[in-house]
Amino acid sequence: AEDLNLDGKEIIEAVNHNYPRANIGKPGPVAGPCLEKDAYIFAASLNSNSTDLKDLVIRLRKNNKYLTNRIVKKVLQLSKTKPIRKICICGIAFKGNPQTDDIRGSLAIPVAELLSKNFELILQDYQFRGEVKIGDSLFIVQEDIPEDVDFYVLMNNHEKYKFFNKDNINAWD
Repeated sequence: AEDLNLDGKEIIEAVNHNYPRANIGKPGPVAGPCLEKDAYIFAASLNSNSTDLKDLVIRLRKNNKYLTNRIVKKVLQLSKTKPIRKICICGIAFKGNPQTDDIRGSLAIPVAELLSKNFELILQDYQFRGEVKIGDSLFIVQEDIPEDVDFYVLMNNHEKYKFFNKDNINAWD
């Protein structure tokens, strides 16, 4: 959809609308400690006649990891037309629904590492409390969404982000 300049969210909503068997989920980063390894375990378990399926599974995992670069690239592009100095990365846990405070394998961490090279960062999450090492710095993850930032990157699908209406890139749309 992105390559064709189409709104993927609108397409998914249209396909799912009034069709009870359709349940296409919204795209976004798929992460976590299990998913990092499970795709590779699954691919390795397939027999030699399943080369195409193995390749597909591995490509899907690599494409998901590439989302971090796409998100950062989009922020950098926007920063050329809009003054962005300070960014809040919201949703440090690898998923928001169901809620978790687990940050293992979270794609928010590599996004933060890449963005920290060009911007001042604040990390926010509704479930995770603690510190996160980004590059050489430790960041305390806060519960409240700050108002004094220029841009927000929503990295998980926590219910509380559903009605977020500030300037942002939502990795789940």
